[in-house]
Amino acid sequence: RSPPWRAVMLSPTGPDTALPDLLLGLAGQLALLLMLPMLLLAWRSQTEAELARLAQTDGITGVMDANAFDRRSAELISMARRYDEPLALVVMELDGFATLQAEHGAEFAERALVLFSACVQAQMRLGDLAGRLGGAQFGVLMARCLPEGPQALDRRLRVALAERAQMELGLQPSFSAGWAPLRPGDRGLPDLQRRADVALHEATRAGKGVLVAAPGVAQA
Repeated sequence: RSPPWRAVMLSPTGPDTALPDLLLGLAGQLALLLMLPMLLLAWRSQTEAELARLAQTDGITGVMDANAFDRRSAELISMARRYDEPLALVVMELDGFATLQAEHGAEFAERALVLFSACVQAQMRLGDLAGRLGGAQFGVLMARCLPEGPQALDRRLRVALAERAQMELGLQPSFSAGWAPLRPGDRGLPDLQRRADVALHEATRAGKGVLVAAPGVAQA
């Protein structure tokens, strides 16, 4: 018969393995405790970033609200001036939005806004800036914009809206648009937007569903 000490030495769960297992378990728990603050910090950073994003986002359409658009536009305008690059603002508005609300209800009108916003985001170029300026009006600030840039965006957007609206809304909304290039004397977005709004007003007076350039700008 084997002596007791021999049985202990051969046992896989005996004293020889208990201590290493205990140390391994303690090391694992210590690692988890050390990781916990980092995980909490990462979660907090992600949460704060998401809250900051939501604070700058229009609650209906998901694009930047007017205040965030104004702040971010200052960066693009400053960059355009620093490198002497062309920049333009295109202001777009769904035609007959009040009538749409009256005839189909507020929920349907919001669906139209969401669809239009989605088309704007899908058709603008990488590096451009889009925001909801208020009501049914949206703006796209186009960096490094050639004279034909606003017309190209307008054409793409009308095609995209026509392809999706009939299927998703059951009707075909139109939009009017006005655009203005950045001028050396512009103090910021308000000056640029003022001229684009004048062009938008002219587009509405012209029968809606068209793009008009600001006064003094030749149509490409």
